[in-house]
Amino acid sequence: MSQRTEPLAVELLRRHRRGESLEQLAAELTVPIDRIRQRISAAAACWKQLEQLGASPECQAGLAALSKRLGAPT
Repeated sequence: MSQRTEPLAVELLRRHRRGESLEQLAAELTVPIDRIRQRISAAAACWKQLEQLGASPECQAGLAALSKRLGAPT
């Protein structure tokens, strides 16, 4: 059993932004491609909303660190 340190949707978003295709992710995880697409879309929407909320300095630092890990938005 693998231990995740981040939600699956965030992991999928990160991996997709690094170049893995939806097909690759779906095949590896044995999850239908439409579910992969939905999770990536949800993670991206959540990320965008968090950035727009104008978070506290502590939260902004966390968001900056996460942004660096995820890479630039697509």
